[in-house]
Parts: sequence; structure tokens; C-alpha cells
Amino acid sequence: SGPARTLSDRPGVRIREPRLLGRTGKAIWASDAEGDDCLEIVSVDGDGPVRRIAQGRVGRVVELESNQQGTKAAIGSHDGTIYLLDIARGSLKKIGRSPDGEPTGLTFSPDGRYLVWREAIANEGMLGRLVGYDLAEDRSFALTKGQFNDYSPRFSSCGKYLTFLSSRTIDPSYDELTFDLSFTNTVRPWLVPLSAEEPSPFGVSADGWQISEPDDDASPEASTQKDDQKPNEVTQVVFDTDGFEDRLSVFPVQSGQFREITAVADGVIWTRLTSGSAVLGDGRVGTEETKDVVEHFSFKQRKATVVVEACDGVAASGDGQRLVVRSGDEVWVQPSDSKPDDEDRVVVDLNRLRREIDPAADWRQMFDETTRLMASHFWREDMDGVDWDKVVAEYRPLVERLATYDDLVDLIWEVIGELNTSHCYVMPPDTVESARVGWLGAEFRRNSKQEIVIDRILPGESSDPRARSPLLAAGVGAGPGDVILAVDGRPTSEAKH
Repeated sequence: SGPARTLSDRPGVRIREPRLLGRTGKAIWASDAEGDDCLEIVSVDGDGPVRRIAQGRVGRVVELESNQQGTKAAIGSHDGTIYLLDIARGSLKKIGRSPDGEPTGLTFSPDGRYLVWREAIANEGMLGRLVGYDLAEDRSFALTKGQFNDYSPRFSSCGKYLTFLSSRTIDPSYDELTFDLSFTNTVRPWLVPLSAEEPSPFGVSADGWQISEPDDDASPEASTQKDDQKPNEVTQVVFDTDGFEDRLSVFPVQSGQFREITAVADGVIWTRLTSGSAVLGDGRVGTEETKDVVEHFSFKQRKATVVVEACDGVAASGDGQRLVVRSGDEVWVQPSDSKPDDEDRVVVDLNRLRREIDPAADWRQMFDETTRLMASHFWREDMDGVDWDKVVAEYRPLVERLATYDDLVDLIWEVIGELNTSHCYVMPPDTVESARVGWLGAEFRRNSKQEIVIDRILPGESSDPRARSPLLAAGVGAGPGDVILAVDGRPTSEAKH
């Protein structure tokens, strides 16, 4: 309910991957304020100067994550390198490299000792395994072999488990149109106890599962532990990395398509894709895009429940008690373990957000970032013999003469065209095919009154909703020879040829 506070509003500067530094009252993000990516650290109350470190030393930042203590940050670079940043000293250390694509899923254990991530190992990054780094012993370790695609690792909030998503459901189904077998819906959430002596929270138990909650306050031992424990104290994590994959336990839920898993209080949440693996999207109902579903799995109740029926994105609060949900242009906060009622659902008023746009500064930033991206991601280090710095210098003065965003798009097309390389595109927003109107799928002519006459209606395809002629739709009854007298109340005889 308070005011929205601007932490960075410098014109022509792009801020990416913002993260809180634990509960230190500071935030960190990647910035191109000085050209190549750097890291900026600021106070979230808006006071104090901006601290800028590691400029030009981390490549292009694609992943950024802080430990809960706010003392370390892990950085994933576009070239696959993983860096460990000491916040106080500003020092960087290379601790790993993803060999076949960008690293993803950086996650620290609650005590900050262990860092785990997914490294891409094959199939242009489509196949990945889980690896990690022990900050205390300064050693790397592998957790999964890479036989299956493992991704989105997350330590549980209690520090006892590591959860992740993996395509290990090898159960083919017959194709409904051709005589063939295919593997779809192969992903399920998985859990591994960090300690070899820790049982699975939903596996069998030699002592049986308690139905009621234990009365911890009634025992003298519990009272002593409660008095000795300091506020916000994190229990030291015991992580037996050997035999990790042998301790796998699958969550008792149906396999499907999942995007990410996140730790919350008393369990985890994950995002289940309801559209499945369809490519064209023809299975959706109407014109609305299919939204994803968020499910919560409770370690106490050992079952999954839907807590968000439709969303585009979700994140958990630091204590895991709340979710921040985005659906379209709406953002709200709700409990993490249940569907909200009117009292528990708090809508975030985005109308409070204000910023001034300097188009010229934005266009300069877009031009410079595009040329940096091309240089850092190009498939040959020598830019295929093109003097890229010279090309950029020749075109850059034109940025100051741009009058519209369309001018910028045309300029960037010309610049990347100098590389004479295929698969290089400029895709501006809001120019998709679906925005066009008037495709009636018919041939027309004009009569003596200059009215439009239907000559022929092209046959549609019932399996593709986008390949049907509106003139053949139910209730229209149009046919060759019919005259279209008006469109939106305007006579067709007055329409330009």
C-alpha cells in the first residue's frame, strides 16, 4: 500500500536480473551503464550511492542469484561460465562452465555453503545435468549423470532436500494419426534427501506417519532448543553428494510438462503447463492463450493441490508464506499453500509505477546492445572476416537522426545485414500476423455500381482454426455471385480500388 520507489531510472540504461541480497536491505542486478555488463549494488530504501563492480569481466549476465545471507552471489554468463562473487570484496572466482549452453537454475543451500545449477551438456543445450560447488571445501561435484534432462534445482526451505524437474518418465504412447510411438509428458518433479540418512518426506516410514502435529512445546527438550536458538539462525546443511542419484524419490503426481519448481513453507510449488507440447496452439479454446497452473505440494499432507488456476508467472516470498502471481496485466499476492479468497488475495496496484521515457536514449541503448550481442554470440570469433567495429562505427551516427522506432528497426536490419549471415533477424513487437484483418479467403470483382461481388470462396481446412474462410462460417450463408453491400456500415462502392 506504500509508494513505489525507483531504484534506477537512468535514461538509456538497461537493468536485468534484479535480486535482493538476502535481508541486507540491498539489491543487485546486471547493468549496461558503462557499456559491457557490470553489477550494480544499491540500497532498497533508495539512500546511498550506487556501487558498480565487475564491469566487462562477466560477459553478458544471463543468470544471477544471491545466497540468503547476502554475502555471495552466483553469476551465469552467456559463454557458460559460472562466477562466484564476494559482495564485500567485489572479487570474482570462476567455479564452473556449462559446456553446451547457458547455465540455469542457480540455487544456494539455506546455509550458503553449497551452490547447485544445471549445466547444458548436449543437443544444443536441450540436455542438461545437475552439478554443484562446495564453497567451504572449494570443490566441484556432479549430482546427476546427464542421461536425462534435469533442470530447475531448488533447495527446500528446511535445508533437508534438493528438488528438481527431470524428464525421466519413459512411457511412450501411440500416435493418433500415424502408426508410431512417441515420448511426451516425460517430466515429473523429483526429490533427493541431502543426507543419506534422511528419509523421503513422502516415502515409507518404519515408524508410520503421524496424523496430528507433534506438541513440541510440551517437551523439555523442545523448550531448551527453542531458548538456545537465535532468531533467523540457519541450520547447517548436511549434503552427501556421493550416491545422490541413487536416493531419488519421485513426487506422487502425474507426469506432464513443467516449467519450474520453487521452495515455499512446508513444501514446494511448481508450474504445470496445461497446453502440453503442442507447437501450433490449435488446441486452445477461442482466442485466449492457455494459462499455466501452479500446484503446491505439502510435505506434511503429502499431496498436491492447485493454488493458482491461470497465470503467466509466479514467485515466492522470502519466507515462503506468500506467492506473487502475474496473469496478463494483473499482479496479486496470495498464500502459497491454498487458493485465496477475497480477503487473502491482495491486488498490487501497478498504476503507482511512474517513469519517464527518453526515446532517443532508449534507441541508442538498443543499438549498442544489439551490436554487443552480435559480437559476443556470433558463431565465429573473427565475425566471418567482417570488421565489425568498423561497421558499427559507420552506422552509429545514424542513431542520432532517428525519428521513430521503425527507423531504428530498419537501421538494425542494415547493420546485421553487413554480416551476410542467415538466421539473423529483427523482430519488433506488435507486428504479428494475428494483428492483420480482412483476410476473407475469397476472390472478388466489382459490378457496374462498383459494389464488391464474390466470385469464388476458397475452401477452408477444418483442422486449422486459422485456415477457415469467414464467409463459410455458420450463419453467414455467402456464396459466389453474392454482393457485399457494406463493411462496418460503409458502402463497398465507396471503398478505394
